Amino acid sequence: MTARLTKDWNLEKRSDLIHSYMTKAEIIEEIKLRCSGIFGFISENEELFLSDDSNEIEYTLAVDKLIQWSGELNQHLNGLKGYKYVGFLSKAIKSETKRPLAPDEVENPNTPFFMQSVVLTGTLQSYPKREEIASLLRLYGADINASISKKTDIVIMGSGAGPSKMKKIKELKESGVEIRVMNEVEFLRILEEYNMK
Repeated sequence: MTARLTKDWNLEKRSDLIHSYMTKAEIIEEIKLRCSGIFGFISENEELFLSDDSNEIEYTLAVDKLIQWSGELNQHLNGLKGYKYVGFLSKAIKSETKRPLAPDEVENPNTPFFMQSVVLTGTLQSYPKREEIASLLRLYGADINASISKKTDIVIMGSGAGPSKMKKIKELKESGVEIRVMNEVEFLRILEEYNMK
């Protein structure tokens, strides 16, 4: 029984893709491709794997091929794990940044963020890392918080905003709490208007 090593299951040509340049959807496609390839290869070579009279070289090559593809599959699975980790890092804000400055340390007290409790949710295309936005707002007197409460004055909302935060905003507004919700366009306009850098 000769192992079918070269049919449609030749996946090596795609194994040099780098996760840092791939979208999550592309990584998922790579995982699906490899799972399909592995299952197809096993099905087509089932007789080789089950037979006690298989050619030892062919058998070894076939098993090695499965080990290689399994390793590549594992790399892509780790790529998904890495995406989650990178996403976590992009949303992280240092504890020091969450400590508001004293009024006399603020760059300009005449912006809408001075002495305001500010919460960030979602991702801003112009500032993908929350720490960068939070540090900037802190310089202008904002009090950066992780969760929304009755004390929240401003919510800066990017794409993929957390549904639980959006629900909380709705509930607080319905109960009479005034919360200003800014999208990215409005936020960037304010930065430009007050020359916040």
